[in-house]
Amino acid sequence: MGKESEYEILKEGTKEKARITSVETKRSGEVFKNSKTPDQQLVVIVADVDGWVGRVGTIPKPPSKYLSPKSKMAQFITKYRKPPAVGMTIEVATNEKGFWTLVL
Repeated sequence: MGKESEYEILKEGTKEKARITSVETKRSGEVFKNSKTPDQQLVVIVADVDGWVGRVGTIPKPPSKYLSPKSKMAQFITKYRKPPAVGMTIEVATNEKGFWTLVL
């Protein structure tokens, strides 16, 4: 038997805590190559998950301070009690492709 791999293959649904390292507003076309709404403003959340740093979620930027309860921003605020901010601890989980995604 050889030595164990230094890598770990994540199963879908693996949950972890992450710390937000940056929150930026960008146009959808800057984030997604094939965006159908390239001018849509998005709140892009980058977080540190156990040493891996990358984008864990995007939330459409609300057009006003009034939110639909079904909007992603309202769901974020309901779960975490405030809008995304640097330093916040959030929950992430792996999706079917093995990427970390924000849990709402």
